[in-house]
Amino acid sequence: MITNTGNYPNSLEHGFVQDDIIVSGSNDQKIKVWNASTGECIRTLTGHKDLVRALAFDPLSGRLVSGSYDRTVKVWDLRTGKMGREFQGQYASHIFDVKFDCSRIVR
Repeated sequence: MITNTGNYPNSLEHGFVQDDIIVSGSNDQKIKVWNASTGECIRTLTGHKDLVRALAFDPLSGRLVSGSYDRTVKVWDLRTGKMGREFQGQYASHIFDVKFDCSRIVR
């Protein structure tokens, strides 16, 4: 079990993605990918310039969408950890929530 022992300080958003994987977004501007059984951090996704507030995952494509107070939405390939797409300059306020729709965001 992962507890708030500094592994993901001030985590704002977290949840099971698939199988034994958990993702978390935090005040430290990072997204962490965790092994739920061992508590090991498998991967750290960086690129946001402010706290990560929202996460959504599409198990069919393996993509994760993140929203941040930096007013950007990013699309990540969880298998590789690479950011595939970024939406910026379109929002006047912080991003509080995202929902994944593969047919609308990324083909």
